[in-house]
Amino acid sequence: MIELLLGPLSPGLWLGLVLTAAFTSMMTAALGAGGGVMLLAVMAQVLPPQVIIPVHGIVQMGSNLGRAIMAWRHIDW
Repeated sequence: MIELLLGPLSPGLWLGLVLTAAFTSMMTAALGAGGGVMLLAVMAQVLPPQVIIPVHGIVQMGSNLGRAIMAWRHIDW
């Protein structure tokens, strides 16, 4: 599915997006907000407009899942 959205991306661009997503996820975890908007701004510079929102949604879902797994034992059930 990602191949349909992104088409051929160079390995350098792919790595840059992955590192940017990791950095913005850490910013959100540390500050509580803002990482998603920063990621959108970076993605808008390198991706076609029609794929930014779907790709951002997939990336944010992975980011949120990672944070949920890390914080799972701290949830007051």
